[in-house]
Amino acid sequence: MFYTILVVGLDASASRFLQAIKASMGDVTLQNAATLREAIERLHERPADMILGPLELLEQEGAALIRKAAALPLRPALAIVNARSRQRTVSAILAVRNLGFPVVGSISRPADVADLRSVQVKSLALRAVARAEQLLAHDQDFNPSPDLQIRYKPRINLQDGRVVAVEAVFERESPETELDHVLDKVIAVQRSWRQRGHNITVWLKLPLYLLDGADYPDRLYERVILRGGDPGSIGLDLRKCLRRESLGPYTESIYQLGLHGFAMTHSDAGQGYSFYFRLDVRLFTDVKIFLPLLRSAISNEKLAKSLASIVFESKQSGFTVVAEGVTTAQELKLLRQIGCDEAQGGLIAGLLDEQGVVDLLAGDGGCNLPPDN
Repeated sequence: MFYTILVVGLDASASRFLQAIKASMGDVTLQNAATLREAIERLHERPADMILGPLELLEQEGAALIRKAAALPLRPALAIVNARSRQRTVSAILAVRNLGFPVVGSISRPADVADLRSVQVKSLALRAVARAEQLLAHDQDFNPSPDLQIRYKPRINLQDGRVVAVEAVFERESPETELDHVLDKVIAVQRSWRQRGHNITVWLKLPLYLLDGADYPDRLYERVILRGGDPGSIGLDLRKCLRRESLGPYTESIYQLGLHGFAMTHSDAGQGYSFYFRLDVRLFTDVKIFLPLLRSAISNEKLAKSLASIVFESKQSGFTVVAEGVTTAQELKLLRQIGCDEAQGGLIAGLLDEQGVVDLLAGDGGCNLPPDN
């Protein structure tokens, strides 16, 4: 079970509102309690991630019960169903926070998808921080393995040539324990780059089989938080390990990773053009141009137009379009012509160590590229 909401004090007239919540927030289980007192009793029996209730509930049941709820061992977040008066809602939120209870926001009726996503993301962050603090007691000595060698492929924005991300490259696609060590090292490196004023996204290859564990997205997020990292600065490139692997069984886990803030991409050239039209913007943030397709399009005008259409449709859908393996000026020229957002490859820069990335960024943060002829 991924996410549990304890709904308090909402009557049958709210059924459509609750259906909208369940439809918009993914794998959610709703539990019901008539009063806050009953909700606290339920929470002692079975933890929940969030309490959802109307403003009137807080005003009627008072500070004593709020303090009891705040003292629970596994304290949920609180979201308030929006009242007509914004001033009353804000005042209530401040009062509840002063009593030590985490409030993640308010939800309007009828349900607004942006409100739902916002309170869910904040609630997940609170849960991850709490669990990370528990893990920290058993993991005080954080020291990434000095033997782990990682190199980085710079990725540039094709509009201004500035480095916007790097791909972490290590010896092989690793089992989970080794990937954890890579993640630890990457977060430490990102911290050193930030101290120099560079906030660079690092992309990691993530084998699909790791998502066989339903709790892997939560564990990955908690590890990033524990290490002081930012999920929004880490990209995950989902990779098949078996030819017949399908994304289907992993859809929920991919969705959860996105909720946690990770950038996500996946490439499967074996599906041809149909791959691009099946990508779901709810699951992924970036889409890759297949290198063979790019190289074929250089000498084939019809193919180049098709590629331009793919790029346009992908950007309209909200994806960032990326090209990898760029090695020639002709490839770079075509990518600019069709509106590709970002690129990496031998023409951009070779594999760099941590200091090499710093040196590359030390100037104007960009790469010297050949002009379009």
